Amino acid sequence: MDERVLGCLAVQVGGGFRPPKATLVITQYRVVLAQRTKALEEAHKAQYGGGGLFSRGPKPPELVDRYVAMPPDAALAETPGNSMLVWQQLQLVEVQERTVSNDEGPDDHYLAVSFAGPGISLQLTAYPPYPPVAVVRDALRQGFGALVRG
Repeated sequence: MDERVLGCLAVQVGGGFRPPKATLVITQYRVVLAQRTKALEEAHKAQYGGGGLFSRGPKPPELVDRYVAMPPDAALAETPGNSMLVWQQLQLVEVQERTVSNDEGPDDHYLAVSFAGPGISLQLTAYPPYPPVAVVRDALRQGFGALVRG
């Protein structure tokens, strides 16, 4: 099996006050949901430095970028709570750009990715900057085919 990473997307899982952060790792056979733990964030920060607002030098890579070269099985095993979905589990994958008006400031613009199947309802949200919707949709279609809508 020649599984390769087609793309990665930084997401938030569900809603609420402080939804958990994760990375959606898309391959041609499955998607891996890799949790963004505090330990991972601290290790990344220690490896590449603080990268604060006024820091000098090159900007460090984003945490999501680590999964592009990582084998999907390694991403799945990285944290005990990581999970995966394969197309046989799903009935629908939906990708949409949404805008919610905000009375107190600028409108909230985000990308929503939903996975649904028997006993599965997973809502993921990505905030700018994120890849164009067509890029995310096409990457998911390589694995999930006609299940992908939006």
